[in-house]
Amino acid sequence: KYKPKTLAQLVGQNGDKAPMKKLMAWLKGWATWHLGEGAKIKRPKPPPFVETDGSPFKAVLLSGPPGIGKTTCAYLACELEGFKVVEMNASDVRNKKHLEAQVAQLTGSHQMEEYFGKKAEASHADTAVHHVLIMDEVDGMSGNEDRAGLAELIAIIKDSKIPIICICNDRQHPKMRTLVNHAFDVRFPKPRTEMLISRIMTIASQEKLKVTREEVVELIEQSGADVRQTIYNLQMLKIGRDSGKGAVAAVHQKDVAINTFEAARRLLNQSSTLAE
Repeated sequence: KYKPKTLAQLVGQNGDKAPMKKLMAWLKGWATWHLGEGAKIKRPKPPPFVETDGSPFKAVLLSGPPGIGKTTCAYLACELEGFKVVEMNASDVRNKKHLEAQVAQLTGSHQMEEYFGKKAEASHADTAVHHVLIMDEVDGMSGNEDRAGLAELIAIIKDSKIPIICICNDRQHPKMRTLVNHAFDVRFPKPRTEMLISRIMTIASQEKLKVTREEVVELIEQSGADVRQTIYNLQMLKIGRDSGKGAVAAVHQKDVAINTFEAARRLLNQSSTLAE
């Protein structure tokens, strides 16, 4: 119900260096960089950690924790830039054979709508891009059984005639490091609590649910700053209050996967606390 439909409704995507702005700029320039005369210009890939506009890359890799709006931003960016979307969940296309059969043909094809109606006159020009392929959950291709799958995806990216948006949660997986060499690396950080508070309070007001700022902060902490989960928690709170059980504590805390470095930090902090 509250899926963002405009840029203003996105949480944490304000500012010129926001991931959403980088994605939109990359989509807007894609045809200029990779089709027609622009394809003949050699654009060297930048060194690691160097700021870039993504022009050397035919694909973009959106990474970040679950529930912070990566897929939503991908769809909204395509809509705002006037592209049709073809989505494929990479965890359902798990090997080279499936990729060859289902993805390769999409990267050089056209939408049927391009040949009819008002837009037909410039429908299939060599320098026009009409649709975008979204590959969600590409980290689902990272198991041992998928070794050829990711290699095939990289091969498809190299020959693609359309932009490809890859989305993953686990950016640090070794296989993702291979893919990022062939994709524009756009990382989505968790939104700050202050950013989320405003959005959640707005939703609560529209649902005629009275909540305090402290209750909203507690909901956000329990969800681990996951925007989607926070909205779900708010819905659970409303259901609880409508039935006469209104405590925030009734909403369970989300299980969160943490990496090795964060686990070590928490363990060491806990040990020092116990020692004192």
